[in-house]
Amino acid sequence: ISGLISGFASGTLGDMPSVEGILIAENVSLVPPVTGSPIRVEHDTLFLQNNELKLHNFRIRDSLDQVLTLEGMIRYNPELKGKIQLKSEQFALLKQQKKDAQIQGDLSARVDLTMEGDMDQLVISGTLNTLPDARVKYISEKSFDMIDASQILTFMELDGGDSLPAPSPIDPAMDINWDVDLNVDDATFEIMLDEIS
Repeated sequence: ISGLISGFASGTLGDMPSVEGILIAENVSLVPPVTGSPIRVEHDTLFLQNNELKLHNFRIRDSLDQVLTLEGMIRYNPELKGKIQLKSEQFALLKQQKKDAQIQGDLSARVDLTMEGDMDQLVISGTLNTLPDARVKYISEKSFDMIDASQILTFMELDGGDSLPAPSPIDPAMDINWDVDLNVDDATFEIMLDEIS
């Protein structure tokens, strides 16, 4: 992470804390390790008002300068909960080329999502339309034993079960409910069970 976050805040602490103020993000950038797709905020403001962090037309840019707009709020007192809308005509969700990454490829999408909930339950709804020429490869971390091989097929046995391992959720205690229409346009998806064989 790099960049500058500045601003001011005032308020009270104690049984009924209340904080008001603004946070200004300037040239803040980071590369999430899972996606490998750099994102940045050039110059935007977060508002602290009535115990809420408010986002109004907050713009996150990808490496191609495409914009994902966030609109909504996160209430931080008395409990953490919020509702945020995410919209973009085209945004790079995945741009991972590292050979040792578990998820690799390029994936851009048209995004119209709403995230709403608290620390116990999060609901994600809306539409996600992949754009043409998407390529995604998932490499399993699980080990496999080869049982038999022929010229066409390789039969394998999973260690301790018959299902593929799923990536760990952000918080195992949080329920995440998905109600997303996913529309895929001209994409290649690969699942690699074992890189060696």
